[in-house]
Amino acid sequence: MAIAELRAVGEWPGILSWDIALSLDTRKGRVIVEDGTFVDRAAFEEWRVTEEHVRVRKRMAGISDWWVGDWEPN
Repeated sequence: MAIAELRAVGEWPGILSWDIALSLDTRKGRVIVEDGTFVDRAAFEEWRVTEEHVRVRKRMAGISDWWVGDWEPN
């Protein structure tokens, strides 16, 4: 269910690509990798505060031990 929810938040007009997958490295158990590319920073900032993203973010925070890295290419 978590993977389906993460895939669903990737359906947004400002997203160029959105991939959700299980890590091949299973030493830490089940690790979900999320990789998204946005049209620009404005699209990212708009997406971050959508009701759907906030809901899924809160759910994931309650069931996971996770790291997030948001970055812009140079």
